Amino acid sequence: MSQKTSQTQFKPGQSGNPGGRPKGLASRVRSLVDPDEMIGICLAIARDPNEGSKARLEAVKILQDRGWGKALQSAQIEVSGTAKAAPTINWAALPLEDRKRLLSAVNAARAPQLIEVTEDA
Repeated sequence: MSQKTSQTQFKPGQSGNPGGRPKGLASRVRSLVDPDEMIGICLAIARDPNEGSKARLEAVKILQDRGWGKALQSAQIEVSGTAKAAPTINWAALPLEDRKRLLSAVNAARAPQLIEVTEDA
């Protein structure tokens, strides 16, 4: 294994890509690529018995992920230390728009469990 010289190593806190992804790259790629053609390529690979099993499985995985969404993954998280009490919210005193924003944030964090807000809530 080769060792990196100090010229190629990043300093602490320094990004390896300070400019980030070029702006508009995703939309440019989407404008150049036909989704039906990409599906056709994946289907052709998945169905071709002459393709290697790795390529066929990867094509099937891509089709499944795009067609039905990626499978949910779970992780066990252990928290140690002293837990702080959650802040109390006077729900009735919040304006409806604030309730909707709060529930939207909760829904985003807890999806797929959804909570709906109605006018009489």
